[in-house]
Amino acid sequence: MDPYLFRNLCGRFATGITVITTFRDDESPVGMTANSFAS
Repeated sequence: MDPYLFRNLCGRFATGITVITTFRDDESPVGMTANSFAS
């Protein structure tokens, strides 16, 4: 596949994200964002 077309396709892939948050022992917030797609 043409690399340009592949990048264009990957850039148009609709994916949801999840934001995960919690608190550390000292009660400071910490979090991360994750999605389900990796090329």
